[in-house]
Amino acid sequence: MVVAGNPARIICTIEEYYERNKQWDIQTKRMSINEKKNILMALPKERFISK
Repeated sequence: MVVAGNPARIICTIEEYYERNKQWDIQTKRMSINEKKNILMALPKERFISK
């Protein structure tokens, strides 16, 4: 299982996680560090957890 949070809660199974994210795994293996950084910096702030 994939769990996250405090208190922890179940997000999904490992198989479901892999299926949802395998496209990104394939794409990011060919990217440079700067290309990955640009993608993350372009995401809206709501996608990130802040304290």
